[in-house]
Amino acid sequence: MTWGDVLMDPQGLSDVKRALGWRLGTWRRKRGLTQDDVARLVHSTRSTVANVESGRQVVDRVFWAQCESLLQAGGELLTGYDEYRSLDARYQEEKAEAARHARWGALASLGPASGPAVVGHREEVVEPVAEVQARVRDQHAYVLDESFLGAVEAFVAEVVDSYELRGRGSSRRSWSESGGVFSRC
Repeated sequence: MTWGDVLMDPQGLSDVKRALGWRLGTWRRKRGLTQDDVARLVHSTRSTVANVESGRQVVDRVFWAQCESLLQAGGELLTGYDEYRSLDARYQEEKAEAARHARWGALASLGPASGPAVVGHREEVVEPVAEVQARVRDQHAYVLDESFLGAVEAFVAEVVDSYELRGRGSSRRSWSESGGVFSRC
């Protein structure tokens, strides 16, 4: 298993951080150095080295580059640090995306920005839109003020009004072709 296979959660990141610190301690002992020796040679403190080795502290890339050079670890420490940072960035992105989805998930049923082609009667569009509006109101009223909810409702109304609704069997047009609000952005 590589570190890239680790599930992105706080515990997984903590495990990766501890494993990276363990690698530092292993290389330090292999070279016969104490934490004080490493701290002095990389211009840090013994407590920082101890905290890094135990996985309690994250330090910058300069620290890892200096340790890599001092301990002649063959790229293992710097690569491990870069992988950790990459995993941390991925976790932060996933966490932010989950928060956006939790907040805006009800709007996802409106479809992608290019928008769906709508064919049918106005009632066939207005009813699902009303359901979306109700879900937004129910799920997000505690975080969104009334002016925002009103703006969402006005936007949805503009979307509905801007569709060219035709009878079944007509050719479908994309949202941008229909002259809707997204094509004016």
